[in-house]
Amino acid sequence: MSSVRSCYCRPSGTATSDKIRDLLRSTAKRIIARNETIEIQLDKSALWQTVLGISEEDAQPGNDPDELVVIAATAQLKRCGGEVRLVLPPDSPGVQPHLVPSLIRAISRAHDWVDRILRGEVVNQRSIAKETGLDERYISRIIPLAFLAPDLTEAILEGKQAAHLSLDTCLGDVPAYWNQQRTQLLGQ
Repeated sequence: MSSVRSCYCRPSGTATSDKIRDLLRSTAKRIIARNETIEIQLDKSALWQTVLGISEEDAQPGNDPDELVVIAATAQLKRCGGEVRLVLPPDSPGVQPHLVPSLIRAISRAHDWVDRILRGEVVNQRSIAKETGLDERYISRIIPLAFLAPDLTEAILEGKQAAHLSLDTCLGDVPAYWNQQRTQLLGQ
């Protein structure tokens, strides 16, 4: 019977994704996705061989060769449009922001257009459409993004928005009240 030892590891900043992929291929026995966690079970003997280049028996005689090293992380598999993403909590170590360039560009344009209307540089959406060559309907769908709740806008610009949030999600009927925006866009 094999014993299982759990550990929670913080990723190293020096490992490349290719090195990590090769390490996982050579040492992973099992990867288990649960509701709130992802667990990777590594073969301890293979880990000793791959990382240190020595057999486990040489380094620590008497250990069970079937012992597993378990790395667990809080995460969820979530369907986002046509793909499935592994979603880690935003405060997890090593989590890179997920910037959505189309959404950032749309918010930037919306703020620019509203500012230009308020300054009197352009009269309305029709004049913006003539000047930019964009469709009036597109402009009318983008302009409400200038009125998103500040915390939503900040999260989007920093890449810390909800995983399902995209330009398509934000277009359409965006409520005027910030609490309603949070409910509709974040499901809060």
